[in-house]
Amino acid sequence: MAWSGAMDQVGAAVQDLVDQRLEEKTYTSNEKKSKEHFDCIEWVISCSRTPE
Repeated sequence: MAWSGAMDQVGAAVQDLVDQRLEEKTYTSNEKKSKEHFDCIEWVISCSRTPE
């Protein structure tokens, strides 16, 4: 099933946020504790079966 134009925009926005959060975790894991986020983006990351 193809996504509508609106879903393409939402998917792109979510992908950008996920990439940013994973980058934060990578860079801050060695230096200090990264900022904790409690939202649906973190839920998507934690429930994903895709390796970080």
